[in-house]
Amino acid sequence: MEICELQEHINHLKSSAELEALISHLKILASNKRSDKIVIKLIEDCILIATKIEDFKSRVILDGLLILQFVQQADKLEKSIQLLHEMQTLANKINYKEGLAFSHSFAWYIAKLKGKKERGKYEIVKALELLEEVD
Repeated sequence: MEICELQEHINHLKSSAELEALISHLKILASNKRSDKIVIKLIEDCILIATKIEDFKSRVILDGLLILQFVQQADKLEKSIQLLHEMQTLANKINYKEGLAFSHSFAWYIAKLKGKKERGKYEIVKALELLEEVD
C-alpha cells in the first residue's frame, strides 16, 4: 500500500479491526523508512485514533513503531524513552504480554545505545521470558 493510500485509510478509520489491518502495512513502512517525516506523521495520526477509540493494544504497537523512527536520532532519545514508558504502562494495564515483550526489546536497544550492557542484558532476557509465557 502506498503512502497516499495509507493516509486516505487513516482518515477514515473507525474501528479497532480497521486500525489493526492498517498497522500491518505501517509495520513494513516503518521498518523500511526509518526517521522519515511522513511515516512519523502517519504513525502519530494512528496513535491519535487508537487513543480516541481506546484501542490500547494498537496504541502499544504504534508507540513501538514510533520509537523505531526516533531511536537513532540523538535529539529524540528522551522522546523514545517517554514512549517506552507509555508502552509499558498501557501493556501492563491491559495485561498484553506480547506488548510488554515488545517494550523490553526497545528498552534493550536504548540501553545498548547508552552503553549500559547489564541493563540491556536484563531487558532482552525479560522480553524472552515474557514471550515464553505467551506460548
